Amino acid sequence: MSKPILILDIDGVIRNILPSILKCYNWSVPFPISEKDCNKYDLAFISDKRAFFIKHGEEIFRNSPMFPEVTEAIGILKKVCKVIFVSSQYDENIDYTNDWLSSHNLSDIEVIYTWDKNEVQSDIIVDDCPKNLQFHNAPVKFLFDAVYNKDEDCKRVFSLFHLIHELSFYMEV
Repeated sequence: MSKPILILDIDGVIRNILPSILKCYNWSVPFPISEKDCNKYDLAFISDKRAFFIKHGEEIFRNSPMFPEVTEAIGILKKVCKVIFVSSQYDENIDYTNDWLSSHNLSDIEVIYTWDKNEVQSDIIVDDCPKNLQFHNAPVKFLFDAVYNKDEDCKRVFSLFHLIHELSFYMEV
């Protein structure tokens, strides 16, 4: 029997980019904002997202920290699932993300870069963006909890170890 396919979003699930986004944004504005000001996923405070993420790509995508215990949790998940990372990235930032994955010993996991995560067939999806869950065809979906998605009514996980616990209801973990 083949392992179920688990797709994990990179940014907001594996890598904590919000502090880096805010740091870069706050460099250029007279009135800085904090994480508590980010109550929606859309980052509406950034007027030109493409220009912003290209200009600050190295700081955001190469230097952001990994969430705690990701390496250990992924080791467990790989025993019971085929793990695939999925990320929506501008082409100019893909190398930064690949470098980041390598520097965190995660380069052995397949990565798919796409703006339409529904193109990636899976049994389980974990993402911090509710829209990506809403339209994905995976039978099991989890919203990775974040300050900017608190208003969403989705099945949530608060860490990858919480995901492992939740998956134990679906399979032997």
